Amino acid sequence: MKQLSVSFLVFLATIVFPLPIFAAPLVSELSPNPTTGPEWVELYNPASESASLAGWTLMDQLASPSVIISFDATASIGPQQYLLLELSSSKLNNGADGVTLLNQAGAIQDQMQYESSEPGMSWSRKNWDSAVFLLTSPTPGEANRLPSPSPTADPSAQPTASPQPSSTPTSTHHLDLQLTALYPCPDKSESEWIEITNPSDQTADLTNWKLKDEQNNSVALSGSVPTSQPKTIPLSRNILNNAGDSAFLENPAGTTISSLSYRGCTTGEIISANSSEETSASSSATLASTPTITAQHTATTEPTTHATPSAATSLPINLSAIQLTDPTPTPTPRATYITLPPLPPKNAVLGVILGGMLISGGGVSIVPKERLQKLFSL
Repeated sequence: MKQLSVSFLVFLATIVFPLPIFAAPLVSELSPNPTTGPEWVELYNPASESASLAGWTLMDQLASPSVIISFDATASIGPQQYLLLELSSSKLNNGADGVTLLNQAGAIQDQMQYESSEPGMSWSRKNWDSAVFLLTSPTPGEANRLPSPSPTADPSAQPTASPQPSSTPTSTHHLDLQLTALYPCPDKSESEWIEITNPSDQTADLTNWKLKDEQNNSVALSGSVPTSQPKTIPLSRNILNNAGDSAFLENPAGTTISSLSYRGCTTGEIISANSSEETSASSSATLASTPTITAQHTATTEPTTHATPSAATSLPINLSAIQLTDPTPTPTPRATYITLPPLPPKNAVLGVILGGMLISGGGVSIVPKERLQKLFSL
């Protein structure tokens, strides 16, 4: 009877004085693909007392998980408060990824994962009693803004006209999407991307679609592709080889819808499908960034009578580099030549000399002719 009374008192005490809820922080919201600012993760403490995060760790969910944040001894969350963690670098993939919250003993306290993301949208926890997350408008540091539930159909409502095709994304996997370009050789600061064209009249939702390579490596796709126009889809991780590879676009049923192959690429080069062929699983790729070069054969040594002479090309001329040379230069004369009048006859010269010799002192001497002839042999 004593034992029964004690048990009854303990039961009564738990009703009147309920036991405190031990603090157990949970992942509330995360933004893996923000349009502005850094990525962030939000935690929430639903308990009525503060929760210490000393020694706790937040990690991502890649094939090789890495630490996002290691909490120090002073980290804590107040009762029913949010803790916003802005990441110093990009840790969360835009495609498939997630986070895991480990307590000080290394045990999993909470975790979530996602298959895709939308720019500017966040993944928000639906309620604290489940692990369901919804893609919503971001509310960092505040209560999650969840979408309103769809209204229940009214049986008495009058039938409406058949709905027209809209731009609401559809996840139906029968859409014939086309893989029209690849970016397999990005720069170190860039990531790989693909281009998808949607020829249908419905906006295509890429949730659960994948891209695979020849080695069966795959990456989940995200976003949507509008009708009748190409859309660039960034890859969450690089899987395409620079030396050559094939990319296969798979729908949610695992069927290859389109593919592109290439034999190699250089940094910054875009691989595109030939616009004259359908982009199917067997379609080949051409190099979009490589210009088409038409070969021109040089003329042979044999003359051709029908050849059309090409137009003369005007080239600039530098006159300062030209030296004019006379092909037949005149030699420089070594002396100056003077033309003299002809000499007088020999007899006249002798006459002048003799005249000067015989005329002197104002007197005149007459010499016989025979003597002159003998003297001068005239």
